[in-house]
Amino acid sequence: MGVLEGMGLQADVANDGVEALHALSEAPEKNGFDLILMDCQMPEMDGYEATGNIRAGKVGERNKALPIVAMTANAMMGDKEKCLAAGMSDYLTKPLEQDELKKTLCQWLNVAAASDSGGGAAGNVESRDVKVLSHLPKNDSLVWDKTSALKRLGGKEKNLKKLITLFYRDMPSQIEALEKACLTEGLHDILHSAHTIKGVAANLSGLDLQKIAGELEKSARSNDRMHVDVLIPKVKASYKVLVQEFSHYVDPDKEKEKENLALEPLSSDKLTTILGELSLNLRAGNFIDVEMLNSLHKGHIDEIVQTQLDRLLEQVEMFDTVAASRTLDDVVVAAGLTLE
Repeated sequence: MGVLEGMGLQADVANDGVEALHALSEAPEKNGFDLILMDCQMPEMDGYEATGNIRAGKVGERNKALPIVAMTANAMMGDKEKCLAAGMSDYLTKPLEQDELKKTLCQWLNVAAASDSGGGAAGNVESRDVKVLSHLPKNDSLVWDKTSALKRLGGKEKNLKKLITLFYRDMPSQIEALEKACLTEGLHDILHSAHTIKGVAANLSGLDLQKIAGELEKSARSNDRMHVDVLIPKVKASYKVLVQEFSHYVDPDKEKEKENLALEPLSSDKLTTILGELSLNLRAGNFIDVEMLNSLHKGHIDEIVQTQLDRLLEQVEMFDTVAASRTLDDVVVAAGLTLE
């Protein structure tokens, strides 16, 4: 796992509980494991059963007291107690938050957590020969860094949930556009779709999707068709994993219900004020709180102007600031407004 290796840790992978027990029993006595990241929902043998076997000494006395940190997609009351009762040492919920993961690892490995440039815990243990057994792939990026996403939004969970809801709504069309571009072998269209997907993933700290989409964009720009064909399925797979991670945090149906409020068309003065502020933020490259633009969903009685407003909202939500600025200018002309 990239996060583990970034801390200077050796990370070995077990695909299920049976493999985890085998890896522990086969590890050399002088170079065994120092910690286990135990996924509770593994195939063949789950994390609870695997932990029971470890604590019972079935993979060697030296492994009985190893720190075992549970990883579970559940966040229900009693889950932590269940993990601790099974013999696990600590508990993390998925999606894993990078700062919390580092803090927990440093605690159980008795390593002081240094501060990185971003202000988070970034314990580096390169001075020690530390091995971690994990269910996560060694070369895997963190799927979603919720902590980073919240920091970008000033800690406002409501705004984060709104952006994730928009991700649910708009990203399928981007994936579909990527698939169509692949069929027509249009590298320019693939580059454009990859760039958009990368940008949206970056704004939500979907690190794995951001990374793979960035690689796809780079390959399309360099006309590397062979690499493009390899990366497109990886982008689609990473997108599905990110959707699954988000689903533990946001119920898209419930969030959508909150949006279905009765909205009245805006007065010309109010519409002018909103569009004026939006124009300034677009040109300055400032963060735009899309929730503050909800009134534009029924902002004008004229169908043509409303269609342009809907397009403007979509472009803002997808962080396409260049297109949004052009559409905003079109709205101003069509609605007969004058911005200061």
